[in-house]
Amino acid sequence: MKRRAFLKASAALGLNALFYPAGLFGASTSLFRLGVISDEVSQDPERAIALVRQFHLNWVELREVWGKHVIFLDANERRELRNMLGRYGVMVSNIASPTFKSTFPDSSPIKREGTGHVMELDQWEVLERAVDTAHFFNVPHIRAFTFWRVADDERKRLMPEIVNILKKAVGYAQKRGIMIVVENEYSTNVATGAEAGEFIANFDTPYIGVLWDPGNAFMAGEHTWEEGYRKIPKGRIHHIHLKDVKVDPKTGRKHWVAVGDGLIGYVGQFRALVKDHYLGTLSIETHYHTPTFEQSTIESLRGALRCMRKA
Repeated sequence: MKRRAFLKASAALGLNALFYPAGLFGASTSLFRLGVISDEVSQDPERAIALVRQFHLNWVELREVWGKHVIFLDANERRELRNMLGRYGVMVSNIASPTFKSTFPDSSPIKREGTGHVMELDQWEVLERAVDTAHFFNVPHIRAFTFWRVADDERKRLMPEIVNILKKAVGYAQKRGIMIVVENEYSTNVATGAEAGEFIANFDTPYIGVLWDPGNAFMAGEHTWEEGYRKIPKGRIHHIHLKDVKVDPKTGRKHWVAVGDGLIGYVGQFRALVKDHYLGTLSIETHYHTPTFEQSTIESLRGALRCMRKA
């Protein structure tokens, strides 16, 4: 997209009114392939894509668009979205699929989060749709989970079965040239960095990796980015979600805040990524939406970029 056309599109979307401090971008930030998750900005994907370009970034992660998960778009909607990405010159970093974010058969979850009707669908259909979507948008990997978390005794019994299910899923995705990245999600059976490291050790194929989320790890009981990050073998992290957490000193309740304003310690995390020659992508995933989805994402983008400059 030419500069004049881009500025015209930004104005139409109301993005030129946003304030970007001088010196926000620099050489240090160019070391990272940073973007946003589409629906953390808006259900209108063009707002997310235009925001990415306004911040001089190149990546968007696709989750829900136009009120439905991206894996359920019809052929016309897919083409429209792909053409939109092409007009703005933005690439897709990851398909944030809900694969295996569901109840393991005959298990008794102690934690779960709503994912609408998707959790009730045949998970192999969800996987197939996710892989096909990644192939259509020329994306290297899709996200998957490890089923809703169960009590420790049951988890110990189920983990070998979950490993086998993921091995089967990886075999399917590999045939299409797609990698699976397993997210450490605090409501699933791989919640922390330590658990992610233990889990990924069961696989010797390059077609499965880790989607590292230090915010989720904190929610699950790890206290800094380093506590979990160091437990994941180098080279196995292929995508990262960025969100931050604070703890209310009176209640002990954890809550989401802008990246850089919480307890994760992102300057240290980014330094470690540079030292470890991390070449994967990163997405802002705010999880708090005040005053609006878009404004919270802007706050976290600014915070992440400040931390990257300090790193």
